[in-house]
Amino acid sequence: MIRGPGPIYIWLAKFESRSLIFQVGEEYHRSELAVRIRSLIKEAEHLITPCLERLDRILHESKLEGSCDYVSGLLPWP
Repeated sequence: MIRGPGPIYIWLAKFESRSLIFQVGEEYHRSELAVRIRSLIKEAEHLITPCLERLDRILHESKLEGSCDYVSGLLPWP
């Protein structure tokens, strides 16, 4: 059975309010608050990414050395 667009999309297509929805979304996207939030998210990602990469490297090295208690027993071989 091939389904077309849902009833809500058909309903929205009948009205000009759809363009109003997009206009409101665009205004929010360009707003000072939204720009500031996106900037904070990017800054947080920039600060957190090196920490996550370091943790990943430490976990990988611990697995290789076999000295990590919480990892031992997870592998199917001794």
